[in-house]
Amino acid sequence: VLICLSMWHCCTLHCYRIFFISLMISRFELRAWKFFRTVQFRRKANSKSSFKSCLKMVEWSGAYEDRPGPWDDKDLNTLLEANKAWTKRMVVERPDFFQELKKGHAPKILWIGCSDARVPANEIIGEPPGSVFVHRNVANMVVNIDFNCMSVIQFAVDVLKVKHIIVCGHYDCGGIRAAMETVDHKSPLENWLRNIRDTYRLHMEELNAIPDTKLRQRRLVELNVVEQCLNIFKTAVVQRRRVETHISAENDESGLKFSEPRIHAFVYEPTTGEARKLPVDFKSYLHELRSIYDLYKIDTKPLDIIEDERGFRNNI
Repeated sequence: VLICLSMWHCCTLHCYRIFFISLMISRFELRAWKFFRTVQFRRKANSKSSFKSCLKMVEWSGAYEDRPGPWDDKDLNTLLEANKAWTKRMVVERPDFFQELKKGHAPKILWIGCSDARVPANEIIGEPPGSVFVHRNVANMVVNIDFNCMSVIQFAVDVLKVKHIIVCGHYDCGGIRAAMETVDHKSPLENWLRNIRDTYRLHMEELNAIPDTKLRQRRLVELNVVEQCLNIFKTAVVQRRRVETHISAENDESGLKFSEPRIHAFVYEPTTGEARKLPVDFKSYLHELRSIYDLYKIDTKPLDIIEDERGFRNNI
């Protein structure tokens, strides 16, 4: 019995030793990881104050929305210092970067996206500054009485002559979630969300058939993107430009290959970083809606019908 007790005691002590050694190793690994992340932040920040801010973020263990950052600086001097560091870094890494921007402002893509901070337009499609003209609002809406958005579209189409317009929604959209709540979010936000509720009303049968709330939200994100694309097709400035470019392309003028601007429905997944194009047949939508919304025609026939009859590139 004494031998057994002695062996049990030795085993217990050995297990405790292993436990404490493992705990020390795990703590060392955590500290090493924090140090590694701190070094990474320091390299990116390249300034003493920014480094301190990044160090606080590494050590922070509280709620995400209460995390420390440059926004804790009353005058935001850390952001200005970070800007100087970024400028110096860009001059070293890409000496011609700012010289290229001096050439002018001639983007060929208009991006209409959500104001959500997790969806930076240029970065997620790998485009540098100068190539994408960006408009953002809550839930990537195209509302015909929103003079801001309408002015952006007019400038992009008439002046910049963009070739493509992308409406990009994203999953886990706060605007979509709020619109699905029967709660008064107070004006003017509530007035804005009503436009999303109208989209829900148009697709109520499909959406109500989805029992899972999150899946229903994701589907509404997609349907909302499609509706906003249709709202772009309805605008006079886009219809006029598409008719003009159709005629030029058909006559082989200006090197145009399709009617411009093309409209695209994108959805972005913030948790994976993947953007995808929704499989939408806009031509079928336009066939149904043209008797109401068509403002410009060629030879008294709608644009896409002429393209079909003449075999011309068949592009919407």
